[in-house]
Amino acid sequence: MTTHQLAITPDELRGRATSAVSTLTTGALSIGTLAGGALINTLGAKPLVWLCGVWLLILALLTTVNWAVRQAPPAGALSQQ
Repeated sequence: MTTHQLAITPDELRGRATSAVSTLTTGALSIGTLAGGALINTLGAKPLVWLCGVWLLILALLTTVNWAVRQAPPAGALSQQ
């Protein structure tokens, strides 16, 4: 992701783009931690592990069958243009 971001972001905007992504990532981690604690309290640890495992499997399957993902150019193709 970082390589792709850097490849498509103009030089003069790289600092801003990187800081925006970092801010969003840090915020998402904080919200995810709070949500995870609430879900463990509500569902219990074992059911939550199973739920997360099923969710990740669904995401992997949807990504695998997604036409746009399957037709994406190789990793180095953008930087060669």
